[in-house]
Amino acid sequence: MRYISILTASTSSMGNFANMADEAAKRVQEHINRLDDQIDGGFSCSGRHSPSPQHQFLSVVTNGGTCGEQGNAQAAVMNIMPATPNREDRCLSYNESFDKSSAYEYVPPEVKIMEPILRLFQLLCENHNHDLQNYLRHQNNRTNYNMIIETLTFLDIICGSTSGRLGLLQEINEYNVSLINQALESLTEYCQGPCHENQNCIATHESNGLNIVISLVLNEIRPLVTTNVDLALEIKGNASKTLLSTIESRHDSENANRILSNMESMAGKPQRLFSRYTNGNCRRESSDKLPSISVVVGETGSPNSDSDPSSVNPLVLKSCDTSPLEVGHNIYILAYQLAKHSSALADLLKSGNPVYAKNENTRKALNYYVQHTAQIEIVRTDHTLEEIVFPVPNICSYLSHETKERVYLSTERDVQGSKVTDFFDKFDLLYKEMVWQEKLRSRTWLHLCSQKDALWARTAFIFAFIINLLIALFYPFNESQKPHLQRETDLFLWLSTVLISLFTYSAPTWSAFTALCITITTRCSTLLGVQITVILLGILQTINKTMHVISYVGNTGITTYLWKEILVDRNLWYHLGYLCLCILGLCVHELFYSILLLDVVLCEETLRNVIRSVTRNWRSIALTTMLAVILVYLFSVIGYIFFKSDFVLDVERPPEEGSFSLTEMIGSEKTQSQTCNEENFSQRSHADTISGVVLRKVHPLEPMFLARTLYDLSFFFILIVIVLNLIFGVIIDTFADLRNEKQNKDDVLRNSCFICGLERSQFDNKTVSYDFHIKNEHNMWHYLYFYVLLRVKKSTEFTGPESFVKNMISEGNLEWFPRMQAISLATKLKGDGEAKQNGLKTLEIRLDENKNQIKDLNEKFEEVRQLLLKNARLR
Repeated sequence: MRYISILTASTSSMGNFANMADEAAKRVQEHINRLDDQIDGGFSCSGRHSPSPQHQFLSVVTNGGTCGEQGNAQAAVMNIMPATPNREDRCLSYNESFDKSSAYEYVPPEVKIMEPILRLFQLLCENHNHDLQNYLRHQNNRTNYNMIIETLTFLDIICGSTSGRLGLLQEINEYNVSLINQALESLTEYCQGPCHENQNCIATHESNGLNIVISLVLNEIRPLVTTNVDLALEIKGNASKTLLSTIESRHDSENANRILSNMESMAGKPQRLFSRYTNGNCRRESSDKLPSISVVVGETGSPNSDSDPSSVNPLVLKSCDTSPLEVGHNIYILAYQLAKHSSALADLLKSGNPVYAKNENTRKALNYYVQHTAQIEIVRTDHTLEEIVFPVPNICSYLSHETKERVYLSTERDVQGSKVTDFFDKFDLLYKEMVWQEKLRSRTWLHLCSQKDALWARTAFIFAFIINLLIALFYPFNESQKPHLQRETDLFLWLSTVLISLFTYSAPTWSAFTALCITITTRCSTLLGVQITVILLGILQTINKTMHVISYVGNTGITTYLWKEILVDRNLWYHLGYLCLCILGLCVHELFYSILLLDVVLCEETLRNVIRSVTRNWRSIALTTMLAVILVYLFSVIGYIFFKSDFVLDVERPPEEGSFSLTEMIGSEKTQSQTCNEENFSQRSHADTISGVVLRKVHPLEPMFLARTLYDLSFFFILIVIVLNLIFGVIIDTFADLRNEKQNKDDVLRNSCFICGLERSQFDNKTVSYDFHIKNEHNMWHYLYFYVLLRVKKSTEFTGPESFVKNMISEGNLEWFPRMQAISLATKLKGDGEAKQNGLKTLEIRLDENKNQIKDLNEKFEEVRQLLLKNARLR
């Protein structure tokens, strides 16, 4: 038997467990021999009886399906299977006669042994081991045993199939659900990877196995639908995964069309697939208030109908982790994939379909699944494009809109013009933010404070502006003086305060809020005095900034960071510095508030570009400034040598004598080199002090007049005109470059795909528009959601494409992102290529026809020639 061979081969590689493996193999041999001759009971329900230690060993021998264990198992299996004696009957002949009068209250041990065996096969193919997947189908022996078909046949019979439909005797119940689920999980693992040969084997086999899987998805599973809805959900979920595995990563429509054609032959046709994930909406909404759909209730079944617990054996009942939302999502994705090959099903999936527009539950269900289903395109190792459709994890909804906008605008392009590298580097930080935001929802007050981050920031600037306005108008403050207003002015201020308050309440805008703050400040200044008003505003500013710091900490989750990450967070230090200035202004001196106005630089992009224009090319500016200093020094040396008597400095006597120890120097000559240098550096930086201020005016009749004129003009042209304008030119050019970069960046954001880099013009006159492409095919956030899905999903549940992308991510390889290509454009090019190929084929056919006609003519000509020769001989 193949099961015994696989068991023995797998355990032979385990060393210390060899004796245990032989004993287990012998016991399984006995059970399977009895199974071939003694199957007389029904295949009834789902409770998972505890298998013997030998049976448990079957499941753990390749537990986890690691590559090393699978490789050892495969090598041993390939050595042992050829020595297995041939049998005339198939190893899994389940078409024995069943005792239909059985009450199906238990699963015979002879049948129950199939569960660990199928589990063993599933683990052998775990992680999409392509070699073992093919080996289970074909062993290259004289007699091959196709375990894929045998598993499918086993599923067909255990479900009580009648021509591919669920049996009338309702053999599926609580006792054999575990067997059915294990068979479905094994079939799914046979196909994922993908293994196209196993997919074709299941889809094209003449048995009713594929039909029974389809029937499990489309039809009610009685009596489970009334006795244990969760078990029915689990079966439907596994059956939908099996169907998805048969069409996984296929570029043809053969298997999808076969599934659709099989659905057409059933009652309800493919449209019934639509009702499967929309029925039961009321039940799901009543359970957790979400527009998700239970998929286990049919037309006559009530979603809230629960059977009497006493009617079900409590020993076989088990909790099911499969949620109606998850099962409904799987069926929706199945319908979405099949809709590509069926226009009728595609019309049903449109939210505006008039057939279901009047049904509120159906409309809500469809809208929910559309909004929470995403698709991406990846590039396989053979450079073929593949589409992946997946459910968006719930944790992705916690990513804030502000973060999305910041990442979208700040992601930089690499040397190849792609933004994928920088975007991928931010995946971990974005995922951490999602996790933190999910935790933040459980902290109500901190969450409410964090939501008002923009409010705290704008309010802080408004308070800083009003405080500095009061300081600029009334500082220094005079406590003894209070403004006295006339009665009319006082009434006007009260009326203005009330009217602006009502306007702000009815139309809450920042302009109205600023006007309200100014009005209230004016009213308080007239009542309490300016100094007390400034103190009150300082207290409000400190409280507001404290809330802003708490909001920033709450939004970023910085408390969960390492100390090293906290210390390098510049935004946190900026907010703490701002808070310190507020405290200093309140407790030390009011003039500290003036520094708060620099916050406007961070609020306005234009001002940041102005500052960046100076700091970006700081090296060029610094070197040019150094050149200017050197030239000034050289001019001072020349002045000291030739014109030291011309350096004069006019000063005024200080207001109070003795307060400064200054020497009176009016018209005195500067004969020291240090004095010449100081005057050049301090005075000659001004264009209007070239002559007459630093240097005395020279009479034209003096002998050094021409030399002084040349000296002054050279200083003016070299220092003032050339060097200073060089510095200004560097700043202006940098500002122009920043402006051009911003324009180019905006143009790239508007007209180039974030993921693949294709431009808008390349989608002109195509079946798919550019806007549709960036929203559905290459949506940048869908790639992030897929990364999150790989983080939250168990690795043993990965599909083939998911495993491929996970391995690429672990290797740091980004070649799975599409670059300058898309399936929609490739399909168009493929269609054009197919048209050319069809034209060539037509031409070849015509050439072949012409060749055949010429050949026929040659044959007839040869016959005529032979006939003429024969007649000539007779004459």
